[in-house]
Amino acid sequence: MAVLLVILAAASGCVIAARITLLIVTVRGGSMHPTFHHGDRVLVARRGPRALAKDVVVLVRLPEALNPTGSRNGPSLVLKRVVALPGDTAPGGVPVPPGHVFVVGDAEDSYDSRHFGPLQNDLVQGVVLTRLRKAPQPATRILRDRRMS
Repeated sequence: MAVLLVILAAASGCVIAARITLLIVTVRGGSMHPTFHHGDRVLVARRGPRALAKDVVVLVRLPEALNPTGSRNGPSLVLKRVVALPGDTAPGGVPVPPGHVFVVGDAEDSYDSRHFGPLQNDLVQGVVLTRLRKAPQPATRILRDRRMS
């Protein structure tokens, strides 16, 4: 009985630790296309600014003033790629100040630091570790492909 309680306590501890350090996020929109698609699910590790590096995809909380959907929907969480760190010169010749990061979406029409400038490091909520599940392909594409053959 004591062994079972120890195993149960250890398993509970692991679940709690995972919930504190990891997030599962569903991608909404196409700003990270072709890397991620609308409906993909990704695993995000909550990390501080020390984990930031160039070419890492991060989960960012946009401030209300930058939220393209308006504050009525709450804070906007978006996936973006880090392209410049403090001391770097970002695309467009923008210098990145200390404590900031320059992030862009993989899609050319992404709403990102090219529009609003570098973001403070504390707006980075975590780093994407991996895609857990690809978004299902739309049925219309399958039907269209069958008609063509």
